[in-house]
Amino acid sequence: MGSWPSVAVLRELFAEGPTPDRVRAAIPQLLVVVGFLAVRALLEAGVAVTQARVTPKIRTALECEFLTLTAHVRLEVVDDAD
Repeated sequence: MGSWPSVAVLRELFAEGPTPDRVRAAIPQLLVVVGFLAVRALLEAGVAVTQARVTPKIRTALECEFLTLTAHVRLEVVDDAD
């Protein structure tokens, strides 16, 4: 199994040799890491948008169900201390 792209980037950057050569050698791995981070950011944004749309609908449905259930309780049951 291969190593994680970020490990490969660090391996290239900390390898022996002149710094510009190491940076150039690490560019493909850097691009992979940047790509993964961009995909992650897009997925997190998608989750946030979905939660923002779904959460109020779920809350409204639960509140309506709660009010429907509690509206059918007789007042004597709630008000009676026994």
